[in-house]
Amino acid sequence: MKCILIPFALVTISAISLSAQSAKTSGDSPRTVVDNFMKTAINGQLQGPEGWNQASAFFAHPSSMPQGQGKILIVKGYSTQQASIRGNHAEVVITYRELGQIDPSLRFHQPLTSARQITATYLLVYARTSANAARANGSGTRQWRIQNPPKLVWTGLPAAIRYVTEARANTNNAATKKNADGTLSQLQKLQ
Repeated sequence: MKCILIPFALVTISAISLSAQSAKTSGDSPRTVVDNFMKTAINGQLQGPEGWNQASAFFAHPSSMPQGQGKILIVKGYSTQQASIRGNHAEVVITYRELGQIDPSLRFHQPLTSARQITATYLLVYARTSANAARANGSGTRQWRIQNPPKLVWTGLPAAIRYVTEARANTNNAATKKNADGTLSQLQKLQ
């Protein structure tokens, strides 16, 4: 009887250990999730509601596009560092250089200092994917998701230039066109 119980106990312990490992290793790491979100932002894919809705797959909870007074933050040279993982929670620290902001009237606002290096922390949770993400992925797996989406729309310099160029072409407002011309001049100097 003891011979039968020992192998059964070993199989049970192994199965529990494997299921715990697969829960922790399925999907992307917290750092990879933040990296992929940042790449999406830098490429300019968050500038409109449609892009923001697609990016909501990175978030733990549905998130509307940040209003942030309608400004777009232009960033350069970001890096990510995984700070910690504790159970189903993780922190990922990002560092980036702020180049400036563009307001709704296409005016460029420089950062307070010329070499403004910013550090921010993203909080992530290891949670089940939403119903929409589950349909897209074909499963309802657990994955790392961002709990605290940014309060401003972020973009990289080339995407900011594209954004201002397109917005300038689509407006009939003379003041906005003039602002866009000045902004484009300043952005091109930053390249």
